[in-house]
Amino acid sequence: MTKTQPSDARGIVVFHNKNTLPYIAVPHLHSEYEICYNIEGGKGFLVGGEFYKLGRRDLILIPKVVAHKVLVSPHAEYERIIINIGDDSLTRLRELKKDGNISDFLTGCEHPRMVTLNKEQHERLLALIEDYGIENGAEAVLCKLLAFLRDTLSHSKPAGRMENDDLSYADRVFSVIERSFATVTVSQIAEQLYLNEDHICRVFKKETGVTIKHYLTRRKLAEAKKYLYLGHNVREAGTLSGFHDYANFIRTFKKYEGYSPGNMEGLEKPI
Repeated sequence: MTKTQPSDARGIVVFHNKNTLPYIAVPHLHSEYEICYNIEGGKGFLVGGEFYKLGRRDLILIPKVVAHKVLVSPHAEYERIIINIGDDSLTRLRELKKDGNISDFLTGCEHPRMVTLNKEQHERLLALIEDYGIENGAEAVLCKLLAFLRDTLSHSKPAGRMENDDLSYADRVFSVIERSFATVTVSQIAEQLYLNEDHICRVFKKETGVTIKHYLTRRKLAEAKKYLYLGHNVREAGTLSGFHDYANFIRTFKKYEGYSPGNMEGLEKPI
């Protein structure tokens, strides 16, 4: 089983793992492109506020700074490969002229793309991931991996939407939040889901371990970091992410992130 490849100056992380215990994820976003390969166990993916069906051996490309999470079948073993590729790595490969056009499929990605791998493609991807770990992230192996992903995703298809009946209460809350987190309140979430507010708060806390209010705050902060990453000033980032009191935004950001939003050094880490 390939372990995490360090996220150093190369700006690349490769992770292959299997979870045998119940797996619960919450939506997150970061500044790298993400490629998720669902070997088994995953049944859905939240991307940009919509849940999509995810099947065995489905490979999905997620644009950077877009909120996403995986939905895992209850009591299922969840095995996946995650590949995160940062801009620094792509820039370095272009400068070394070892890239050609093999990373264009990443930079041109604005919406999630999905393809189902056949047995031969599955075995090829596993071999490339293994080689990448053995060669300690060698650029020659990386280029082969990118070329494989480019060629495979050239046959991508639109992902099918999941129905609400397939989602847990918490996932339904996540979906509502992703569509209007800058303005939505807990009472409005309950109203949209036709559920009692106290009941949905209890169920959400039981399923995720955090309150809806706590998650709303973290989601707004993630969005603020996205806008800072994209070049907006601090006041703009706070307003666009739903913080209409500037002082409260500064105070909340520093409390949760450990540094001021004006400190660009903090944004060198993944969002």
